[in-house]
Amino acid sequence: MKKHNTPGISRVEQQVFNYLRRQDPDHIALHFARQRSGMVANYYLYALKADRIYRLVCELAGKAGVAPAVRRLYYSFALELEKLYRTRQNRDLATEIEIRRYKWTRRGLDPQLLDRLAAALRREIG
Repeated sequence: MKKHNTPGISRVEQQVFNYLRRQDPDHIALHFARQRSGMVANYYLYALKADRIYRLVCELAGKAGVAPAVRRLYYSFALELEKLYRTRQNRDLATEIEIRRYKWTRRGLDPQLLDRLAAALRREIG
């Protein structure tokens, strides 16, 4: 799907706009059409959180001198951690974070930067 950047709106508003364009009412069942406003509201909250995570990754990776193309990998790591914080209980959270850290370290990312990112993400989204 081709993205159209509209001047004068924020990155989050652009994401929500693209989400709305994908929600064609002709292809959605009637019961989904009634839930559309709730779906859009939920997506807007997710887009705000994803934008905060994106800015956090850009800030930390920029200070560490990471190339912009590699930042996407750190962003993927951060999104995985955000999902863990949302879905896991405290007793196995530390183990799961360590597994994700090992996975992304094996893929070539800097372990110290991953640790800093995990700590900053924990402070940012709790």
